[in-house]
Amino acid sequence: MSSIRLLVVEDTSKHMDDARRYAQQLVGVTVDFASTLAEAMELLQKNAYDGVICDVFFPAAAGASTETFENAITLSTKLVEMGVQHVFNTAGNHHGRKYEGFIWKTPRVIHTENPDDCYDFRTTGMIIESYESDADTDSKQWEAAFRYILLVKELLQLPDKGTQIINKECGDAFCGFPYGDYGELTERLRNCSHSFVVEVFKKYNA
Repeated sequence: MSSIRLLVVEDTSKHMDDARRYAQQLVGVTVDFASTLAEAMELLQKNAYDGVICDVFFPAAAGASTETFENAITLSTKLVEMGVQHVFNTAGNHHGRKYEGFIWKTPRVIHTENPDDCYDFRTTGMIIESYESDADTDSKQWEAAFRYILLVKELLQLPDKGTQIINKECGDAFCGFPYGDYGELTERLRNCSHSFVVEVFKKYNA
């Protein structure tokens, strides 16, 4: 199986370690890591990525003291220009004070062409929240983030780019995703019985 390549942008060592541990379980997937906007931009110039998992708060460059979601939006804008699918993976949720001003409804994070608040499997800029109900926690849904980006990759390879699967009347059987409680996204993807989803995860998980 040909390898696909993903980039993870994360500046917190604990979260980086968690991401590395999950990435080690994947088959046929090469994962690179960056901790700043500058490092991510440099890697994007050197490599062709199939998907990116991006933190919401990280510094612009090494030694920079300010972490702002503007850096994530800058990176997201570049990824859209390059046609690279990506997700935001955060340890907080939409109730957190530091997220005030950050638009959680995708694709409005950086796009305006969709006037609805609906989510789509293939929408760039999907946001994956923490499991927890507290505003800021110390956990991230890495499994959901990796599974999501791999699922999008496979959907986009279908002749209709996954439209028929996504728009099926029995959408609830498709693990209720992309609708529902994003705090339960890991379980929704892990337990989904849809044959396409099951085969994708068999393909990439040891």
